[in-house]
Amino acid sequence: MHPTFAPYTTPNYSNGGYEILAFALEAITNRSFAQMVERDLFSRLGMNSSSFAAPADLSNGVIPGGAETSGFSADIGNATA
Repeated sequence: MHPTFAPYTTPNYSNGGYEILAFALEAITNRSFAQMVERDLFSRLGMNSSSFAAPADLSNGVIPGGAETSGFSADIGNATA
């Protein structure tokens, strides 16, 4: 991540670099980035409660303010971290 902001404004962070990396990996491997993360990272590390997208069952997590209020359940498409 790198800071992006105009002068005299509050800084925020951009994940644009990660999106570009995901697009490149998808083109190279002919698989979706979500498939790569699920199979090549979570599965190999035994991260059985992890998922690329928000899980349907939220009973294993603690989400301050709830899934909707916190933005946890929001589908942000290619910007998913």
